[in-house]
Amino acid sequence: MGSDPFSGTAPLPHRHITETITALGGTKLKDANAMALRLAGLFPDEHMLKFNLHGIKLEFFAASSPLQKEIVKTASVQPYKNSKLHILDLQSIAKLKLIAIVSFKVLLKVLNHKLLIYNNF
Repeated sequence: MGSDPFSGTAPLPHRHITETITALGGTKLKDANAMALRLAGLFPDEHMLKFNLHGIKLEFFAASSPLQKEIVKTASVQPYKNSKLHILDLQSIAKLKLIAIVSFKVLLKVLNHKLLIYNNF
């Protein structure tokens, strides 16, 4: 990984992340969005990874929008148990989750409109 672990550039260094979290005692979780990424011709681990680390859910993602990148860039971070793993502050996590929810709702609306148009023809 480069000097800036929060650069937000794709693809994620998935092998390095997986090795690091596994070494800390974490386990990789299945992602419900993996199939959609595969159908889009993408390798899911390069865009999103989810782990359970001592009862804490960790998510790694490649920030793609300018707003996501800015949030990640300006976030406060704390090291996890004196490791190389850094955790974003709660406010930044909440902002990123809100963006994800809004983006998902917009995507659903677009898909619903496309289905309505397709079914009417």
